[in-house]
Amino acid sequence: MKVVGKTGEERDAVVEATRDLLMFLEKELVGKDFLGGKSLGFVDIVATLVAFWLMRTEEIVGVKVVPVEKFPEIHRWVKNLLGNDVIKKCIPPEDEHLKYIRARMEKLNIKSA
Repeated sequence: MKVVGKTGEERDAVVEATRDLLMFLEKELVGKDFLGGKSLGFVDIVATLVAFWLMRTEEIVGVKVVPVEKFPEIHRWVKNLLGNDVIKKCIPPEDEHLKYIRARMEKLNIKSA
């Protein structure tokens, strides 16, 4: 996530650029449970990795890149993903995932919020 390790105006610019890109996904999800429509598909599975890394890294760096107010469809989609048994089995528990992300940031000498 490009926002990690950035501060001030540089961070703000990265956040806005990321939000601009996420808006394409937001618009694609309108009226759909998943990217393919009513059922989970390959693209949903691939995009799950990005969604969970992004949202969990937000917590660590203290910057809301995907606020629910701006991206309600993405948040609804993530909730749908979490309700799917296949996805649930593949996503690490949040506390373990956050611990892993923090360890990676520390190893890369990146400060968190």
